[in-house]
Amino acid sequence: DDASADHDDPDLLGHLWVGPQATFDPALCDVVDDERGVAGYLVGVGSTSDFEAWCEQRWWPGLRERYPLGVARREADAALVRSIHR
Repeated sequence: DDASADHDDPDLLGHLWVGPQATFDPALCDVVDDERGVAGYLVGVGSTSDFEAWCEQRWWPGLRERYPLGVARREADAALVRSIHR
């Protein structure tokens, strides 16, 4: 199982922890699966400083609009939203 049931928007986890890396540097991302389905994933970026600059310009602005501060009902969601705004 994953933690999506602990969040009002199960996409929020992916928007924070997988989506930016997979979009910025897809060559350094991979999904591991077997006969039962997805078993895990690996994400990375070639340059942390380039990635951080890209996120600030391209990734975070749309998510900051989608997830405004102070709106999340669950504390787990609120903590992730605060991360997006930092």
